[in-house]
Amino acid sequence: MTASASESRSYLRNYLSFWIFGLANNVAYVVMLTAAKDILSDASNHSSTRSTQTEGSTPLNHTLFSNPNDLCLAKRNHFHCTTKSTGYVLICNIVPALIIKILAPFFIHRIPYSLRQVLLCIAQGIALLLAALSESLTMRLCGVLICSLAYGFGESSFLGLASHYDKYTIGAWSSGTGMAGVAGSMIYASLTDDSLLDLDPRIAMFVILVPPIFVLIVTYFCIIEIPDTIRRLKISDPSTWIDFKKGISNEHNIHGDSLMSKMKHLTLLYKYMIPLVIVYFTEYLINQGIHELTIFDCNHSFSKSPTEQYRWFAVCYAIGCFISRSSVNLIHSGMFSIALMPFLQMINLILFVINAYNPFFYHFGIAAGIVIYEGLIGGWAYANAFHHIHRKVDEKIREFALSAVSVADATGILIAALSAIPTHNLICDQVYPSSSHI
Repeated sequence: MTASASESRSYLRNYLSFWIFGLANNVAYVVMLTAAKDILSDASNHSSTRSTQTEGSTPLNHTLFSNPNDLCLAKRNHFHCTTKSTGYVLICNIVPALIIKILAPFFIHRIPYSLRQVLLCIAQGIALLLAALSESLTMRLCGVLICSLAYGFGESSFLGLASHYDKYTIGAWSSGTGMAGVAGSMIYASLTDDSLLDLDPRIAMFVILVPPIFVLIVTYFCIIEIPDTIRRLKISDPSTWIDFKKGISNEHNIHGDSLMSKMKHLTLLYKYMIPLVIVYFTEYLINQGIHELTIFDCNHSFSKSPTEQYRWFAVCYAIGCFISRSSVNLIHSGMFSIALMPFLQMINLILFVINAYNPFFYHFGIAAGIVIYEGLIGGWAYANAFHHIHRKVDEKIREFALSAVSVADATGILIAALSAIPTHNLICDQVYPSSSHI
């Protein structure tokens, strides 16, 4: 095999591996958000005999436990509010991830990457069992919490791993995370849509979330090429499981530096972190605080129920993210573009808030188109920020920088989660405008 052929084979294996890492790590996080309304519903509300009859009529197969949000609306003449905003699910889905992302850059280098894969898969498996099988809302939310823990741990690990490879791996990872959004949300929405497969949400979770757990293990141990800069774990030698030394003697990283030295490096990363915080705050406030109030009747929603509209909004957002995150290796921008994204996303937030108070989006399709654009902005900011770090930040602090900046999106999401609940309640306390005919 020639040198060029060997390099090409290595490129394909590593690119595919990071794409799979992004997909498998993020898909559970996406499904939990797409299924937020289902998770918050009482277990008894999941009837196997759902109907597409309009609200106000009596379906032929209606039962005492049917979920009213699964009915298409004959007319929208009031706010359709819930006792629990989907912001509760978002809080559970981001707080553990944020904690892990904050702490990870200071300790995670002591855990070998191979052991991290095992821990990640175990956590995802436990999260799936709790979220999909539990009858108790409390236990389902515990499943979401563990899923968040796994998601944050995985993202910090894989972004750190990318620092040992060429910059194309960031593009592969970003594209994979984008595909996780599309695949997770679209498959879940399709499986549970009563005009398609109409599966119970718990069955849908199993169908989607079991394969990625095994794929992660296979990809790391069988597909990706591990460079010499990565410490190996030997099962027969417990001393290799965790590194308790002060630091790793390797010029490739700064893990031997003091805490103050690392904090100094962190201040150099604020130019990436601040735009990401704002972008993710605005888009997740839209997704988890406003989308559930952006509801259309049968004639203006392709005959979809409010719950189905919520799921398809998640699909549209994911499509936008996937397109922009996948394009970073072909089209990438500088700091001006990254700094511009928060302003564009803020405009989207203003539009959706105004529409929630006084609906002016004529059709679900119009709102869905704006949501795709919202996803494009968010995906562009994320992919280009990390791509810019990989190209511009000194190699000695690159692994630390990639892990540390991942805190920014989680911080923005947490602020959005805390804001989504009062925003939901504030809008629901208003008098529905009599002038609205949508």
